[in-house]
Amino acid sequence: MPAPSLRPVKLLSADDLFAAEKAVETAIPALGIGSGAINLFVGESFVAKSWALLAAGLAVATGRPLWGAWKTVPGPWLHLDLEQGARVTKSRLRRLARGMAISDEELRALVDQEAVRVAVFPDLRLDSQGAAAAFRHLFEGVRLVTVDSLRTIAGSIDENDSRIRSALNVLSSAADKTDASVWVIHHGGKPQGGDGPPRARKHLARGSSAIGDEAQSIFTASSLGFGRSRVHHVKTRSLTALVPDFELTVSDVPRGDDPTWGARVLRGDSSPTPPAVLSPEARLLAVLEGGPFAGTRDAFRAAAGIGAAPFRSALAKLLATGAVTEADGHFFAKECRP
Repeated sequence: MPAPSLRPVKLLSADDLFAAEKAVETAIPALGIGSGAINLFVGESFVAKSWALLAAGLAVATGRPLWGAWKTVPGPWLHLDLEQGARVTKSRLRRLARGMAISDEELRALVDQEAVRVAVFPDLRLDSQGAAAAFRHLFEGVRLVTVDSLRTIAGSIDENDSRIRSALNVLSSAADKTDASVWVIHHGGKPQGGDGPPRARKHLARGSSAIGDEAQSIFTASSLGFGRSRVHHVKTRSLTALVPDFELTVSDVPRGDDPTWGARVLRGDSSPTPPAVLSPEARLLAVLEGGPFAGTRDAFRAAAGIGAAPFRSALAKLLATGAVTEADGHFFAKECRP
């Protein structure tokens, strides 16, 4: 019997080794929520995991601070809801928008412009045929992807099987190729492991330890009572230190006779007063904060998360005033032009 043929292994050349790599795109720099491997938000039931990530998505989509505390890099947000259903997801999204001073008309415009993209019970799982290509296509032009939750998007793959890591790598690969930041909700086990000693926070994620191995950043949440949670940062690959523990509070925003007209998710010491929505010009300049942007006008517009008409008007103003320069397929802010 002839020996099986072996696929050649390609070694890095010296030029490959020293070739510059593109910078990691981050949606929330201070928390290390960036492109590449997935990020996890882990917690037991009733610790406001879904509320927290919906609020995070709206913050990125509108350029507001995350939970009133940390700067976000604005861009389109995609939410994949596989747990809550249309009624709950739509209600929470509208209430959170009102609590962030986003009017119903502004929220409608954000959806029309695809700055806010929501899919409820999409017919796509990690074990679906062609999943890798489908997720890459879905993540194109998106800054932040939130997924509720890991167990449901895994499809038929058992979360206790170590092969779950290969499935999750489908999301990580799609994020790496599209520069999207993917944040996945995952259910946690009990802090106390039976009659034994309490489990370490980093081991609270339910299922195989391979799940935590795949993640680049992990946050775990524990309940402090109704509407209040303590969040612990237990793993990071991109930051030099873990973020100190902080508290999140979910509260109603009343209006008139309606006590639940709006809702807010805030870090414990954050101001409840949100800033105004960024103008299209400010969104374009925010894309250039980290340096020149390489790509077509359509790609530049997608990175800023604004509609075609506002983009054309805003870019024309910035080019006319010299605040932005366009040359050789690149866009430069005034302070970083060549």
